[in-house]
Amino acid sequence: MKPEYIRLTRMDYGLMLVLFIGALALRLIYVIPAGFDGLYGQDPFAYYDFAAAVRTGQSPAPLFWPLGYPALLVASFIPFGPSAAAGQIASLTLGALLSVLVYVLARQLGIGRQGAIIAGVLMAICGQAVQSSLVLMADIPALAWATISALSLRRYLQTERRRWLLLAALLLALATITRWLYLWLAPIWALTVVLAWYQRGTSPRQYLRDAVLAAITAALIFVPQFAYSARSPYPTLNHAWVEGWTPANALSREFVNVDGQFNYTKVNAVYYAQPFYDPYYLAPVFAPLLLIGAWHLRRRRLELALLLGWVLLPYIFLAGIPYQNLRFPLIIVPAVVV
Repeated sequence: MKPEYIRLTRMDYGLMLVLFIGALALRLIYVIPAGFDGLYGQDPFAYYDFAAAVRTGQSPAPLFWPLGYPALLVASFIPFGPSAAAGQIASLTLGALLSVLVYVLARQLGIGRQGAIIAGVLMAICGQAVQSSLVLMADIPALAWATISALSLRRYLQTERRRWLLLAALLLALATITRWLYLWLAPIWALTVVLAWYQRGTSPRQYLRDAVLAAITAALIFVPQFAYSARSPYPTLNHAWVEGWTPANALSREFVNVDGQFNYTKVNAVYYAQPFYDPYYLAPVFAPLLLIGAWHLRRRRLELALLLGWVLLPYIFLAGIPYQNLRFPLIIVPAVVV
């Protein structure tokens, strides 16, 4: 049985517009009075310098991170010119758009309008999402591509039209080459699709074609990245955090890695669970609703597989790395607020 497609009404579109305007206004409050240009710390400068060099036809310095975000910066330079403001406009727009995307995702997962509004508002006011929207960094674009990918995946499950699966694969690949962490969503997307195919029990030949074409679509996005990484002096998937991953790190708060020795106040398992309890991510008054939501979805296997997998697999990975960063748990926020 196919999941039901929820047809959006004028009321939904009006609420989506309000969410976007409100989320954008909240972000502009921090940017305009301070005249902040989005360049803060070494990462934004490295992204900007790389994209500016590409835009002007110069040879850029080697880039430590994947190419997805510099590609977005180069694209933003086309209408606005090669300036930090162009990249910041893209980040602000995608950051505000996330509240709308989360609202639509909640509605398509069968959540009522009131619940979807709460999810959209929580995404709009999430402290880390707001902060990451202000700077020239890859976090918000990667999260936006992944959320649109989830919507496309849901549409595929509702219609069985191949183009939606291909779009989901393309966007998840784009999210991955924007921030490598998003590769952990690929097994969850695949599990959700296979579970849907199994429940329907129809011709596996059609599904095999869909799977092969989706894999080819994703591979086309990865080809330029792998070609670049093959010549780069920096690690790709063999990063020290990946090679240093161990379950024991989940209960540790002291690490020695390639960047030095770090002593944190929280063990990894607690630190990377902050989207569930910390006011910076989620208004604590809504935390009990997480259990209610999980109970509501207990018999809806596709929705449960998607949302729980979206939360658990990245969390398990992050809890095991020898490092802590407040930006990393942002990947699970859409699934948490929905």
